Amino acid sequence: IPGCVIQISSNLYYMWYTATGTNADAPHTGGAALATSTDNVNWTKQGVVIPATTTAVVDYTCGSVAVPRVKVMRDGKWTMFCESRPAGGAWHVIGFTADSYDGPWTIMNSGHTILDGNAGIWWGTDGFANPCVDELDDGSGYVLFTNGHVAHDATNNFALQAGFFTSSAYNGTYAQDTKSPPFGCQLGTY
Repeated sequence: IPGCVIQISSNLYYMWYTATGTNADAPHTGGAALATSTDNVNWTKQGVVIPATTTAVVDYTCGSVAVPRVKVMRDGKWTMFCESRPAGGAWHVIGFTADSYDGPWTIMNSGHTILDGNAGIWWGTDGFANPCVDELDDGSGYVLFTNGHVAHDATNNFALQAGFFTSSAYNGTYAQDTKSPPFGCQLGTY
């Protein structure tokens, strides 16, 4: 599952993606992985950069890290936001920073999550996934776009909502915007 592609130079592209299953990138675990290309068509896998079972998260025992979104901020820091969850638990958003696109990646907030699944936010009962952070043009803050999952039923149906949170710092604390979520739908079996 691709997370994002960034053109590093005229003939160098980096793609951060979700490695799954028992492949050479991430035997038995998966996680956030990196591939490189010189033409944005043919890719060479470089391996996992954040393993699914990372011990950097202190709020729970991590069982999944997926959908990495990487962006360089105005201060020059590279950021990576991922969805994460404990086995069978709600989705959370975690973040990492690096001084370069090559890493090494250091978890934000001393290992605490950026955003948690929250029963108090009706559209995030089962958590928040697919995070994407954007910096406001005037540099005054950040917007975290995400989708929320709302309670599975016996046939695995759930309501999927997309919304956003705002913060004055890219590592949070993010507050729910009063207009969020702007749209949503009921999915069939997922």
